[in-house]
Amino acid sequence: MTILLTGARGNLGRVLLPMLRGEGHVVIPCDRNDEMGTGVSWDLDIHAAPVGQVDEVDCVIHAAARIGGFGMSASDGNLLAHTNVMGAWKVAEWCTAANVAHLIQVSSAIVYGQWDQCPKKETDPVDPWSAGLYAATKYLAEIAAERYARAGGRLSILRLGSMYGEDMRTGLPYTLLRKAITDGSIEVYPPVEDAFHLLHVRDAARAICNCVDKAWASGLWNIGGPKLITLKELASVSAEITGSRLEINATMESSRPPRILNWTENEKARVELGFEPRVTLEDGLRSISQAM
Repeated sequence: MTILLTGARGNLGRVLLPMLRGEGHVVIPCDRNDEMGTGVSWDLDIHAAPVGQVDEVDCVIHAAARIGGFGMSASDGNLLAHTNVMGAWKVAEWCTAANVAHLIQVSSAIVYGQWDQCPKKETDPVDPWSAGLYAATKYLAEIAAERYARAGGRLSILRLGSMYGEDMRTGLPYTLLRKAITDGSIEVYPPVEDAFHLLHVRDAARAICNCVDKAWASGLWNIGGPKLITLKELASVSAEITGSRLEINATMESSRPPRILNWTENEKARVELGFEPRVTLEDGLRSISQAM
């Protein structure tokens, strides 16, 4: 199968590319400025189609996105909307015109917005605006991609959990491990029962490969990690792996109750895509610490 991969130089794309090639696929990696030297680029802020020689493509995996966080300004939101929403629209338009058989839109579980004491199912309502501008643009990107499905294309949307991995130099796992290695100790503050559904980037890439291999795959799937992880557990495992001291500052009071982020139920993906997260928290954190 010939696959065009956007965001090939991103954290997910760098892991996904060799995995797809290892399964025998011909992959055309696309980045903004052809820094990979493939002769094909796609700056979604500027171009409506890939730049360079692109022959017939069977599948497009749209993993390119501009990343955002909480408290972003309106001007930042404009950039997010331009890249994420209009970018997804351009990809959908090009896939339709090029008669691409399958489009895989990489999205995020952050579009659910708010969590209670239950993981989100694909049938649950979304509330992206409550999670900020980035979440809103990821959801709007899903809607933009549906233009391709309405034209008769086979669209798969994968909502990924909170990713972490060896090359990801941001996020809580990396921050805690860096502090443990640098300072010899980790200090965490309440609410230590904050919880995250951490998804290792290798498991995320495997889920996408599984989706590529399913010729019928059309629909929406949640892709999350093995289990929900609390801040206390994350810090404890990080300290154990690095031989560092763990300090839980119980003298400080939290101004808010514990919260849960990006917690999803994976049952649909397990049954339909054969997805099974394999990377344990211990193995994932150990591989990050060894790569530092």
